[in-house]
Amino acid sequence: MVLQSTLRVLAVALALCAGGLAQAGQLSKEEQVRKAEEVRAFFRANGIEKSKQAFEDKAGTWQSPDFEIAVQNGVTGVLEIHSTQPQYTGVDNRDLKDADGKEFVKELLAIPDTGWLEFKFPNPATGKIQNGRIYVIREGDYAIAVSSYAE
Repeated sequence: MVLQSTLRVLAVALALCAGGLAQAGQLSKEEQVRKAEEVRAFFRANGIEKSKQAFEDKAGTWQSPDFEIAVQNGVTGVLEIHSTQPQYTGVDNRDLKDADGKEFVKELLAIPDTGWLEFKFPNPATGKIQNGRIYVIREGDYAIAVSSYAE
């Protein structure tokens, strides 16, 4: 009887821990691609202004501790949308470097169709410099990026 109760408590504890891990942290590559496709579909259907409002809405459905959305103009280099740090929008940030000096925005804009990019940057959720991964999809002149930080 005591053994069954202990095993039940352990099972509940493991389930809670597993649920917590699934809710925060780095998206899997499959999840990241799927999210980028959703972002592109919304962007395609709604245009830049409505997408900016939706993606930057702090109470909106596009907010998550697991990912960030950015839309970069591939012609001008201007960051048009950033879901967690809208204060950086409206600026040509092609020369921005990550913590290791990597010019990751230039690399992001050089991706012709879809692709992956790794970077090291302060995670806005933690304030700590962390490794991250970006999945990029081109939509006309725009590079749509969904990034996720490693735990």
